[in-house]
Amino acid sequence: MLARFCSRAIALAGALPLAAVSMPALAADCYGPVWRTVTDTAVGASYEMSAEPTTSYYIAYDTRLPGISTTEMARPGNAIPGRCSSFSVSVREVGGQIGNYQGLFDMLQAEATKGLRDGKLLSSRSLTVGGYPAREYSYSFVIDFFSTPARHRVLQVARGDKLMSFIWVWGDAGPPPEDSNRQFASIRLLPTPPNPHMASFALLQETLKKYWLYPAYNDKSPGFLSAELRAKFDPTRKADQKTLDAYGYPRSISFLRYENGAKIMRIKHDKATVDYTVRDNGKEITAISWRKVEPGAASTAAPATAQAAAPSAVPGATTVDLAPIKAARARFVSALVTTPAMNTRFTVLGGNDWCSVAYSVLPEGKTPEQVASGAFRIDWRKARSIEFVPGEATATPWWQNWVKVTSASGGYWPLHPGASQVGPMMAAGNEMMRLCKSVPPVN
Repeated sequence: MLARFCSRAIALAGALPLAAVSMPALAADCYGPVWRTVTDTAVGASYEMSAEPTTSYYIAYDTRLPGISTTEMARPGNAIPGRCSSFSVSVREVGGQIGNYQGLFDMLQAEATKGLRDGKLLSSRSLTVGGYPAREYSYSFVIDFFSTPARHRVLQVARGDKLMSFIWVWGDAGPPPEDSNRQFASIRLLPTPPNPHMASFALLQETLKKYWLYPAYNDKSPGFLSAELRAKFDPTRKADQKTLDAYGYPRSISFLRYENGAKIMRIKHDKATVDYTVRDNGKEITAISWRKVEPGAASTAAPATAQAAAPSAVPGATTVDLAPIKAARARFVSALVTTPAMNTRFTVLGGNDWCSVAYSVLPEGKTPEQVASGAFRIDWRKARSIEFVPGEATATPWWQNWVKVTSASGGYWPLHPGASQVGPMMAAGNEMMRLCKSVPPVN
């Protein structure tokens, strides 16, 4: 519980995950970076990233409090030799001023290696960042049947009533790669006030994704619409879904103005810019409408997402079509195999289809052939939704707090990640569905 670490006691549903929504991709292949300085007013820090940043707002499944995550997307350069890491930044509210920050850091550090296969804490130190208490630690583990090593590096900063997390991942157990050190040294906290629209941004983005863009097959994920509002939208849901789906994935969000008591918020989707008029009470949306912004329309938006300076050029860089899919798949695989539930290990099987993930439960003593014979295979072209299922107290532990990927045919794939990986798994799964919609099958 986090409440004991805050000066204002709030009952929370569970311990704070290491990365509530976004986990960096497990770096197996290195691609040329395009370095840029990111002024991330949403998170409240500036830092360097090796690729274009993307920012998401979310409501934490355990605490129901808002958070923000900025992740670097796939690097655009050619494959290069050497070692490299992937990087993400997040900040989330914890329900009150953090008082016993050392106790909070100790708890998060201990939770990080729980359930990992051969998880080992390798380093830990206390420091200050921008005058705020912080903890840096790293740990290693193995991720599959073949004992492939990986390592995480984490910097967490207690800043008032928020926890900031800077996370790096790379695909071996060695020391931090040079890109990780470069990014670590570039971190500067910004003297920006708290975002008063953080909860509204999170409610809007979560509702767009869960209710319209990636609805659950059995309609158990209505987003954060009020009951009255959902009754209004349910009859037109499929038509609205088609309209919003044409806009593409919501990449960035900003506050424009108040209008008759409602907030006008602008979202840049992959294929369109849309203004949303929203009323909410901080817990759910009570009114919503939207209008596509025509090219050239004026904007009075206040910056609210990560803004990157012009990147330095990479000679000979070309677009790698599979890179975004590989990055999203690696994030999903990392979430699946690194924090198994119920002391059950999962292994991910090989294959040349980046839009599918074959996985199997890995009991002790089974051969690779036996594991492969009982494997599940998620084809993300056919996946319709991904949702968190809390389960009922009377259910067996295996069917409490699991993740369900539903196929277009009505079947589903069950997944059982640890608590800290539910958010990263769902974010990566949503990305795989978006990226693989038009990818042809691979034999």
